[in-house]
Amino acid sequence: PFECPDCGKHFSQKSSLMYHQRSHTGEKPFECLDCGKKFSLNSTLMKHQKTHTGEKPFECAICGKCFSLYSNLVKHQRLPPIHKRHERRKERKRSRQKPHQ
Repeated sequence: PFECPDCGKHFSQKSSLMYHQRSHTGEKPFECLDCGKKFSLNSTLMKHQKTHTGEKPFECAICGKCFSLYSNLVKHQRLPPIHKRHERRKERKRSRQKPHQ
């Protein structure tokens, strides 16, 4: 029932329309206190702030690389050539460590 006057897109909630309208106005009311970068959504600012803390709670189970955002871990895991190289290296190390008979 809520229509954007700029592009005609419809939203079920008024708040969603208001967030969307920022894409037309360029309004970014949420500012990072560490670097001054501005964001249109508070949730985006919160994700960004992890880049300053160094917090990387999301670890790849295959290679051990850590990420500050879950979405970056998911992107990383979609890169099978990287993981295949890691697996080949691990296998070569294992084969060198086995005693020869």
